Amino acid sequence: MKGKYNAGLVSFNAIIGDPGSGCNNGTVKAEDGSRYADVVTGTGGKWYSICSADWAQVAKDMSLDAFRGRVQFPLTRIADPATIVVTVNGTPQSVGTDYSFDQPTNSVIFKAAPPPAATIVVDYNAHCF
Repeated sequence: MKGKYNAGLVSFNAIIGDPGSGCNNGTVKAEDGSRYADVVTGTGGKWYSICSADWAQVAKDMSLDAFRGRVQFPLTRIADPATIVVTVNGTPQSVGTDYSFDQPTNSVIFKAAPPPAATIVVDYNAHCF
């Protein structure tokens, strides 16, 4: 569902006891969170120590990661690649510089995620079979 090039849209983050040893800061004590850390690693997420003294930084990091933008947009019909024209918020995009077309997935893939709430228009001629 997220697509090959949108792998960053799903991750698992955890606030856990430090992997391997757990943690104890005198106020908070937690067991080893290695199993959670393995899931974090497998999904490209981040883990934070529950014994951390800097909760502001933890909150900032987690909120920024929660809103990664999509870069892959599958088309609804099989496209003729030579006819694709892409605009973002009315601004023409350049193939190779701003985006590429992936024929196996019939998707437009941006080099960087378009801005939030952007209007993305992909005009193309569809192949008829």
